[in-house]
Amino acid sequence: MKNSPSIALSAVAIAAALSLSARADYTLAVASADATKGSVSAVGGTYPDGTVVTVTATPEAGWTFTRWDGVVPSLRLENPLVLPVTNDTTVTAVFGKTRYVATNGSNSTADGTNPATPYLTIEAAYGASAVDDTVSVGPGTFTGTAGITVDKSVTIRGAGMALTIRKGQKIAINNANAIVADMRITGWGNGGGAVSMGANGGTLLRSDVSGNTRTSTDATGMSVACGNIVGCMITNNVNGSGGDGVGIKVTGSPVLLENCLIADNTTGYGRRCGGLTVYLNESTYTKPVILRHCTIVRNKGGSGTSDTGGFRTEGNYKLLVEGCLIGGNFKCSDETAGATDDATLSIPNKTRGIRVFRDTVIARMPTYSYPDYWTFENCVTNIPAGYADLNGGDFTVTRRSPAWGLCADGSDAGCFQSPRDGTFDVGCYTLTNAVCGHLDTILVAMAENAPDPADVSFAWDLDGDGVFEATGATVPATYDVPGLHDVAVRATSGGQTVTRTVANLAYVAPREIFAWVDSPSPAFPYATWETAAHTVNAAVAAAEDGCKVQLTNAFYQVPASVRLYRNIEVCGTGKENNSVKGQAGSISGYNRVDANATGTCVQYTGGDIVPFRLYRSGILLHSMAIGPGRPNVVGIYENAIVSNCVIRSGQYTSGTGVGAVMRAGLITHCVISNNYTSGSGTGGSVCLAVSGATLRNCLVVGAKHTTTSTSSPSKGAIYAVGGAVVENCTIMGNKATLGAGIYTTGKAIVRNNILRDNTATADSSGHPDWYDETGTGIYSNNCMEVA
Repeated sequence: MKNSPSIALSAVAIAAALSLSARADYTLAVASADATKGSVSAVGGTYPDGTVVTVTATPEAGWTFTRWDGVVPSLRLENPLVLPVTNDTTVTAVFGKTRYVATNGSNSTADGTNPATPYLTIEAAYGASAVDDTVSVGPGTFTGTAGITVDKSVTIRGAGMALTIRKGQKIAINNANAIVADMRITGWGNGGGAVSMGANGGTLLRSDVSGNTRTSTDATGMSVACGNIVGCMITNNVNGSGGDGVGIKVTGSPVLLENCLIADNTTGYGRRCGGLTVYLNESTYTKPVILRHCTIVRNKGGSGTSDTGGFRTEGNYKLLVEGCLIGGNFKCSDETAGATDDATLSIPNKTRGIRVFRDTVIARMPTYSYPDYWTFENCVTNIPAGYADLNGGDFTVTRRSPAWGLCADGSDAGCFQSPRDGTFDVGCYTLTNAVCGHLDTILVAMAENAPDPADVSFAWDLDGDGVFEATGATVPATYDVPGLHDVAVRATSGGQTVTRTVANLAYVAPREIFAWVDSPSPAFPYATWETAAHTVNAAVAAAEDGCKVQLTNAFYQVPASVRLYRNIEVCGTGKENNSVKGQAGSISGYNRVDANATGTCVQYTGGDIVPFRLYRSGILLHSMAIGPGRPNVVGIYENAIVSNCVIRSGQYTSGTGVGAVMRAGLITHCVISNNYTSGSGTGGSVCLAVSGATLRNCLVVGAKHTTTSTSSPSKGAIYAVGGAVVENCTIMGNKATLGAGIYTTGKAIVRNNILRDNTATADSSGHPDWYDETGTGIYSNNCMEVA
């Protein structure tokens, strides 16, 4: 959104300007830390509250400006300094030497103070630096030779977060006046965060901490005990096995997070939070953790009931969340219904202290305990997140959001830089959105900083045709045509008018959505074969409750797991198979089952990708071949149904349900073939992990779980816990350490099955086809060896 042209000041504004002299006065003192190294342009004085003063630092020959002391973190490197006087302030200019680093440099240079003879590595330049020096790093990628601990008051400054890349080495900041700025820190994969901030603090400024990975423990992107993180992007950090605070984990205070984007950080099933975790205990609550104008979106958290995708707060401390946007986060969700895209904020019972949320949008508000500890002031909760398009990356115009400022090109898409300047503004959101076939919704408008707040009128163009056909702060709207619909809203107040067009505000999903790898003109929402999506991922993302996603005869490569959160049908072109029960005999044909058996095949592209994850009751997945995949081919986490599929070629070193892991739901009329592990596991082909999970009318064949270890055995091609049901299946030609056909624990129900020709490598019971660990399994009417 762009601002309207300037309009003459209203009488109210003129009166406010004339009353400046009646407001509080503050003293500004300006100084140089060392007059022999540099000077400042102003001498300070007494100013009315809000007066803006410009101060310039000028170094003497041989010195350079390093930083300002006494100002907020976002201003410490600005020269000239444009400073609003809002309290008594002492501003001190600090000067030092500058040491240069460049990709064509050399670490054998004398001291690197000449830009023509730079150092090659950041750590060499930092090592040569004295207190209050600057390390100026040019464009390029700097892998370095070791991590850096910035424990003296040195500024390390790159050429910009998209230009200077620190790759594969850690940066630790542990000095109150240390600053790391204007670079991207990526490629770290070992202990601790790619950036860690110790108990002595420091500042990370205008930097990008992204693309860092870990396999266990916490804080992949940043670990913070004290300090300031301002104007930064913490994105796309991954902990594959499960960790807490994958983007940022705060373990101490005081900490300031301001004007930051925390997005697309991911933890595995193991535990906790993908985005931001604040976990610390204090007795006095005097040193706060402050989040101001931050956006926390699209992060993925763990699977437990107290885990979350976006923001997790636990412990005893003082917290202020002001002008933030928290929404569109989700969980791995291998638990019960309801724990997916509403996993925005976690407030566990053990939380104590003082918690204030002010002027903040929380897309879905959780239930929280100890209400006396929580205050919500002028917040928006439990509705779509303000004016923000979380999936599209436009986080702007939410009330006091971090995206409040315009981009350099005057647009607002994807910005998160700085708060707006108080100009009259307007935005809107829809209370209902993204339905299948037809949308009846309510559109809501909000105005900011209106010249006359008591007299604001709104007009609406509901269909993007340039005609404003509705008025009011809230209006009903109906959409019948599948696709995305633009909406424009206009606000008028005090003689001023501003208009915002919100692209793609309303979405109606087609009843049927198509995916075809060779469609000639793929176009959202993929409503015809000619405009079909090229990937299953894209087609499923377009679907809403009640939609059908149709795949044709093709091999579909999935670059990431296809996650189904809505009650939809995804189907291939395979033939229906009314029963595979009783197909005993030669298994050679089933070992060759592939996409030709169904016509449609969905498989991973490599790495750890589960082709399909089903998170809702009402999902139907059928008539296709699925696999290979790892660590599973299909994951079912609610009462979804998989039918008439080939689930094949899952592979992992060890695992649970490499073919299919079932924490609920039904698999029926499927061939589950040739799944493999080289180590231990429970149910190498199928794991029925909870009571009620059911495997029915299936052929389970050719599983190979090759370990012979008795201390860490592989347990069955099928593993079933008490209350799980395996019925009317043929289970043959599988290999495992114990119970090669089926391994049960507790009162699992095993009935009307054929089990034969399975090989148990360490079973002395005389019945390698099955193994009842607890002796309480309910086996009935099975064709199997019982001696």
